[in-house]
Amino acid sequence: MSEYFKDKRIADLVQEHYAFAYVLFSYGVEYYDHVQKTLDELCLEKDLHLDKVVAAYEQIREGHDVNAAGLNLEQMPLELVLQYLRHNHLTFIKKRLPFLKHLLERLHDSGRELPGVPDLLALFPLFAEALIQHMYEEEDLIFEQVLQLLRQQAWGGHSLYEQFDTLNRVSIQQYADLHQDDNGDEMFTIREATHQFTLEGPIQVRVLMEELKAFDNELKVHARIENEIFFPKAIQLEEEMVQDLREQSIWN
Repeated sequence: MSEYFKDKRIADLVQEHYAFAYVLFSYGVEYYDHVQKTLDELCLEKDLHLDKVVAAYEQIREGHDVNAAGLNLEQMPLELVLQYLRHNHLTFIKKRLPFLKHLLERLHDSGRELPGVPDLLALFPLFAEALIQHMYEEEDLIFEQVLQLLRQQAWGGHSLYEQFDTLNRVSIQQYADLHQDDNGDEMFTIREATHQFTLEGPIQVRVLMEELKAFDNELKVHARIENEIFFPKAIQLEEEMVQDLREQSIWN
C-alpha cells in the first residue's frame, strides 16, 4: 500500500484521499505548505516513517466508514461500551474539533472571499461549544451513574440507603428518552450552512467539506451506538438494581 502512495504529490494525494490532510496534521505537518512534494520526499524531510503515515491514513479512513465503527459492541459488556464511547468523546474534543477549527481558520487567514466560509466561521464555535457541553454533561451524569451502579452490583457491601440514593440521583431511562428525542443531530446548522457539505472552492474547501461530512457521519454512528446499544444495556442495569433494592427492602 505504501508503494502506491509514496510517489504521489501531496496536492494530488489530498485531492484524491482527503483524509491524508488529517493524518499529516496529526504529525504536525501542514499539507498546503508542501503541495509540490511527493509523500516520500515529505516523509524524508520531516523524518516520518512512510509506512506508519500510510497505516494512519488507513485507520482514519476506516474510522470514517460508518460500517466500520459498529464493531461488535452488542456483545460487549456495558462497561466496555461506556469506555468506547468515552474514548470517542476524547477523540472528538482533542483531535477532530481542533482539526476542523484549524481548517476553518486557515481558510479565513488566506484572505480569500469564499462563499459560505464567513457563515461557517460564525457557526462553528457555537456548534463546537454545544457539542462539548453535551458530551461533558453525558459523562458527568450518565457515565458516572452507570459506573456507580456497576460498582454497587459487583462489589455489594453497600447499604440500602446508598443504593436508593444512587438510583434517585438521575434516571437513565428519562435521560435516554430525551437523548432519543434529540436525534443526535448536532450538525444540522452546519449542514444547512454548507448546503449539505457541497460548498465549492480550492482544495482547502474540498478538504473541509469532506472532513465535515465525515465528522457528521461519526456523530451519527456515535449517537446510534448510544441509543441502540449503550442506553438499552444501561436501562437494563438500572432496572436490575431497582428490583434488587425492592427485594432487599422486603427482608429489612
